[in-house]
Amino acid sequence: MVSRNKQGHTRIKHIELKDKPTSSIIDKLNRVLSEDKIYTKQEILDSFEKSEEPLRLSEAFLRGYLGGLPKGF
Repeated sequence: MVSRNKQGHTRIKHIELKDKPTSSIIDKLNRVLSEDKIYTKQEILDSFEKSEEPLRLSEAFLRGYLGGLPKGF
């Protein structure tokens, strides 16, 4: 991630794989769970844990994960 500090100096932060952003919880649950089934807590947790859905580039940008947006956008 690239950003600038208050003095205008460029800062670079290396993003690790463990820091990779993921889709929101609601989006993820909607994709993992079916509406016509009742789930136990453990089934929900297992389904959620196994799901590795990538975050779209546009969504990551708008959330500010990639930099380039002013604060408070």
